[in-house]
Amino acid sequence: MRESIYYFENFHNSEDLTKLIMVGHSWCDKTYEIKRQDAAFYTFEFIISGKTILNLNNEKHLVYENTGYIMPKNSNQHYYAYDEDFEKIWVCFDGAIFEAFVQNFIGINNYILNSPYMYSLMNEIIELAVLDVEYNVKHIEIIKKIMEIFLLFKPKNPRENTTADEIKLLIDKNICSVFSLDYISGEMGYCKNQIINIFKKAFSITPHMYYQNTRLEISKE
Repeated sequence: MRESIYYFENFHNSEDLTKLIMVGHSWCDKTYEIKRQDAAFYTFEFIISGKTILNLNNEKHLVYENTGYIMPKNSNQHYYAYDEDFEKIWVCFDGAIFEAFVQNFIGINNYILNSPYMYSLMNEIIELAVLDVEYNVKHIEIIKKIMEIFLLFKPKNPRENTTADEIKLLIDKNICSVFSLDYISGEMGYCKNQIINIFKKAFSITPHMYYQNTRLEISKE
Protein backbone atom coordinates (compact mmCIF):
# COMPACT_ATOMS: atom_id res chain seq x y z
CA MET A 1 0.00 0.00 0.00
CA ARG A 2 1.11 3.56 -0.65
CA GLU A 3 -0.43 6.95 0.10
CA SER A 4 0.07 10.63 -0.61
CA ILE A 5 -1.31 12.59 2.36
CA TYR A 6 -1.46 16.36 2.85
CA TYR A 7 -2.05 17.53 6.44
CA PHE A 8 -3.78 20.81 7.30
CA GLU A 9 -4.97 20.28 10.88
CA ASN A 10 -2.37 22.63 12.37
CA PHE A 11 -3.61 25.59 10.32
CA HIS A 12 -6.93 26.06 12.14
CA ASN A 13 -8.23 26.49 15.69
CA SER A 14 -11.21 25.08 17.59
CA GLU A 15 -13.38 28.13 16.85
CA ASP A 16 -13.17 27.92 13.06
CA LEU A 17 -16.49 27.16 11.34
CA THR A 18 -14.76 25.12 8.63
CA LYS A 19 -11.71 22.97 9.33
CA LEU A 20 -9.71 21.15 6.71
CA ILE A 21 -8.02 18.15 8.35
CA MET A 22 -6.24 16.25 5.59
CA VAL A 23 -6.45 15.24 1.93
CA GLY A 24 -5.11 12.04 0.43
CA HIS A 25 -4.71 9.64 -2.46
CA SER A 26 -4.38 5.97 -1.49
CA TRP A 27 -3.46 2.82 -3.41
CA CYS A 28 -4.69 0.02 -1.12
CA ASP A 29 -3.86 -3.68 -1.23
CA LYS A 30 -6.00 -6.60 -0.07
CA THR A 31 -4.77 -6.25 3.53
CA TYR A 32 -6.04 -2.67 3.88
CA GLU A 33 -8.36 -2.15 6.85
CA ILE A 34 -9.38 0.87 8.93
CA LYS A 35 -11.54 1.00 12.08
CA ARG A 36 -12.76 4.17 13.79
CA GLN A 37 -15.09 4.42 16.78
CA ASP A 38 -16.92 7.72 17.24
CA ALA A 39 -15.00 9.36 14.38
CA ALA A 40 -13.63 12.82 15.18
CA PHE A 41 -14.29 14.31 11.71
CA TYR A 42 -16.25 13.94 8.46
CA THR A 43 -14.76 12.17 5.44
CA PHE A 44 -15.59 12.09 1.73
CA GLU A 45 -14.02 9.22 -0.20
CA PHE A 46 -14.22 8.25 -3.87
CA ILE A 47 -13.29 4.79 -5.17
CA ILE A 48 -11.40 5.18 -8.45
CA SER A 49 -10.88 1.47 -9.09
CA GLY A 50 -11.61 -1.82 -7.33
CA LYS A 51 -14.17 -2.41 -4.58
CA THR A 52 -14.34 -1.88 -0.83
CA ILE A 53 -16.62 -2.95 2.01
CA LEU A 54 -17.90 -0.03 4.10
CA ASN A 55 -19.47 -0.90 7.45
CA LEU A 56 -20.98 2.30 8.80
CA ASN A 57 -22.75 2.13 12.17
CA ASN A 58 -23.20 -1.63 11.62
CA GLU A 59 -24.74 -1.15 8.16
CA LYS A 60 -22.66 -2.89 5.51
CA HIS A 61 -22.26 -1.49 1.99
CA LEU A 62 -20.34 -2.90 -0.97
CA VAL A 63 -18.86 0.14 -2.74
CA TYR A 64 -17.79 -0.25 -6.38
CA GLU A 65 -15.41 1.83 -8.46
CA ASN A 66 -16.63 5.23 -9.66
CA THR A 67 -18.62 5.59 -6.44
CA GLY A 68 -18.23 8.04 -3.56
CA TYR A 69 -19.48 8.10 0.00
CA ILE A 70 -19.50 10.17 3.16
CA MET A 71 -18.51 8.91 6.61
CA PRO A 72 -20.15 11.25 9.16
CA LYS A 73 -18.53 12.56 12.29
CA ASN A 74 -19.25 10.52 15.45
CA SER A 75 -20.01 7.40 13.38
CA ASN A 76 -18.47 3.96 13.86
CA GLN A 77 -16.51 3.06 10.75
CA HIS A 78 -14.96 -0.16 9.51
CA TYR A 79 -13.83 -0.33 5.89
CA TYR A 80 -11.53 -2.69 4.07
CA ALA A 81 -10.63 -4.20 0.69
CA TYR A 82 -13.20 -6.53 -0.84
CA ASP A 83 -11.20 -9.11 -2.80
CA GLU A 84 -8.76 -7.00 -4.78
CA ASP A 85 -6.55 -3.92 -4.61
CA PHE A 86 -8.35 -0.60 -4.87
CA GLU A 87 -7.55 3.08 -5.34
CA LYS A 88 -9.29 5.99 -3.64
CA ILE A 89 -9.06 9.74 -3.08
CA TRP A 90 -10.36 11.34 0.09
CA VAL A 91 -10.72 14.47 2.19
CA CYS A 92 -11.32 14.82 5.95
CA PHE A 93 -12.93 17.94 7.41
CA ASP A 94 -14.88 19.32 10.38
CA GLY A 95 -16.69 22.42 11.63
CA ALA A 96 -20.14 23.76 12.49
CA ILE A 97 -20.97 24.66 8.89
CA PHE A 98 -20.40 21.10 7.74
CA GLU A 99 -22.54 19.82 10.59
CA ALA A 100 -25.39 21.92 9.19
CA PHE A 101 -24.73 20.58 5.68
CA VAL A 102 -24.95 17.00 6.95
CA GLN A 103 -28.24 17.69 8.70
CA ASN A 104 -29.74 19.25 5.56
CA PHE A 105 -28.32 17.16 2.74
CA ILE A 106 -27.42 13.72 4.11
CA GLY A 107 -30.55 11.68 4.75
CA ILE A 108 -30.89 8.31 6.47
CA ASN A 109 -28.99 5.67 4.45
CA ASN A 110 -27.98 8.38 1.99
CA TYR A 111 -24.23 7.79 2.36
CA ILE A 112 -23.38 6.41 -1.10
CA LEU A 113 -23.21 8.46 -4.30
CA ASN A 114 -22.51 7.38 -7.88
CA SER A 115 -21.56 10.60 -9.63
CA PRO A 116 -18.82 11.34 -12.20
CA TYR A 117 -18.99 14.96 -11.07
CA MET A 118 -17.98 13.95 -7.53
CA TYR A 119 -14.85 12.36 -9.01
CA SER A 120 -14.09 15.60 -10.83
CA LEU A 121 -14.50 17.65 -7.63
CA MET A 122 -12.38 15.24 -5.58
CA ASN A 123 -9.62 15.42 -8.21
CA GLU A 124 -9.72 19.21 -8.00
CA ILE A 125 -9.32 18.96 -4.21
CA ILE A 126 -6.20 16.83 -4.67
CA GLU A 127 -4.80 19.32 -7.18
CA LEU A 128 -5.48 22.22 -4.81
CA ALA A 129 -3.85 20.38 -1.90
CA VAL A 130 -0.50 20.22 -3.69
CA LEU A 131 -0.54 23.81 -4.98
CA ASP A 132 2.24 26.06 -3.71
CA VAL A 133 -0.04 28.88 -2.49
CA GLU A 134 -0.90 30.38 0.90
CA TYR A 135 -2.97 28.13 3.13
CA ASN A 136 -5.88 30.61 3.35
CA VAL A 137 -6.27 30.60 -0.43
CA LYS A 138 -6.02 26.82 -0.58
CA HIS A 139 -8.44 26.39 2.32
CA ILE A 140 -11.15 28.57 0.77
CA GLU A 141 -11.00 26.81 -2.61
CA ILE A 142 -11.07 23.30 -1.11
CA ILE A 143 -13.97 24.20 1.18
CA LYS A 144 -15.91 25.39 -1.88
CA LYS A 145 -15.37 22.00 -3.52
CA ILE A 146 -16.50 20.16 -0.38
CA MET A 147 -19.70 22.21 -0.32
CA GLU A 148 -20.33 21.38 -3.98
CA ILE A 149 -20.02 17.69 -3.14
CA PHE A 150 -22.57 18.08 -0.35
CA LEU A 151 -25.03 19.46 -2.87
CA LEU A 152 -24.66 16.25 -4.90
CA PHE A 153 -25.92 14.31 -1.88
CA LYS A 154 -29.00 16.49 -1.49
CA PRO A 155 -32.05 14.17 -1.51
CA LYS A 156 -34.06 14.43 -4.70
CA ASN A 157 -37.69 15.38 -4.80
CA PRO A 158 -39.54 12.03 -4.99
CA ARG A 159 -40.97 13.15 -8.33
CA GLU A 160 -37.43 13.31 -9.73
CA ASN A 161 -36.78 9.63 -9.03
CA THR A 162 -37.64 7.21 -11.81
CA THR A 163 -39.88 4.28 -11.01
CA ALA A 164 -36.95 1.91 -11.62
CA ASP A 165 -34.84 3.84 -9.08
CA GLU A 166 -37.64 3.55 -6.51
CA ILE A 167 -37.91 -0.21 -7.11
CA LYS A 168 -34.14 -0.56 -6.68
CA LEU A 169 -34.22 1.49 -3.48
CA LEU A 170 -37.03 -0.71 -2.12
CA ILE A 171 -34.98 -3.84 -2.84
CA ASP A 172 -31.87 -2.32 -1.22
CA LYS A 173 -33.79 -1.38 1.93
CA ASN A 174 -35.03 -4.97 2.26
CA ILE A 175 -31.88 -6.74 1.10
CA CYS A 176 -31.68 -8.76 4.33
CA SER A 177 -35.26 -10.02 3.96
CA VAL A 178 -36.68 -12.72 1.67
CA PHE A 179 -37.31 -11.36 -1.82
CA SER A 180 -41.00 -10.80 -2.55
CA LEU A 181 -42.23 -9.48 -5.87
CA ASP A 182 -45.73 -9.37 -4.37
CA TYR A 183 -44.48 -6.96 -1.70
CA ILE A 184 -42.75 -4.73 -4.24
CA SER A 185 -45.83 -4.76 -6.45
CA GLY A 186 -48.04 -3.74 -3.52
CA GLU A 187 -45.71 -0.97 -2.40
CA MET A 188 -45.25 0.45 -5.89
CA GLY A 189 -48.82 0.08 -7.15
CA TYR A 190 -47.80 -1.81 -10.31
CA CYS A 191 -48.52 -5.39 -11.33
CA LYS A 192 -45.62 -7.85 -11.10
CA ASN A 193 -45.00 -7.96 -14.86
CA GLN A 194 -44.81 -4.17 -14.96
CA ILE A 195 -42.30 -4.16 -12.08
CA ILE A 196 -40.08 -6.66 -13.93
CA ASN A 197 -40.29 -4.84 -17.26
CA ILE A 198 -39.65 -1.38 -15.79
CA PHE A 199 -36.65 -2.59 -13.79
CA LYS A 200 -35.15 -4.66 -16.61
CA LYS A 201 -35.47 -1.80 -19.09
CA ALA A 202 -33.51 0.50 -16.75
CA PHE A 203 -30.87 -1.91 -15.41
CA SER A 204 -30.80 -4.80 -17.94
CA ILE A 205 -31.52 -7.29 -15.17
CA THR A 206 -34.63 -8.54 -13.39
CA PRO A 207 -35.39 -7.39 -9.82
CA HIS A 208 -34.86 -10.92 -8.48
CA MET A 209 -31.50 -11.28 -10.25
CA TYR A 210 -30.40 -7.90 -8.86
CA TYR A 211 -31.44 -9.03 -5.36
CA GLN A 212 -29.54 -12.34 -5.71
CA ASN A 213 -26.39 -10.68 -7.09
CA THR A 214 -26.34 -8.08 -4.34
CA ARG A 215 -26.80 -10.71 -1.62
CA LEU A 216 -24.03 -12.81 -3.15
CA GLU A 217 -21.60 -9.90 -3.31
CA ILE A 218 -22.22 -8.98 0.33
CA SER A 219 -21.86 -12.60 1.49
CA LYS A 220 -18.43 -12.93 -0.17
CA GLU A 221 -16.73 -10.44 2.16
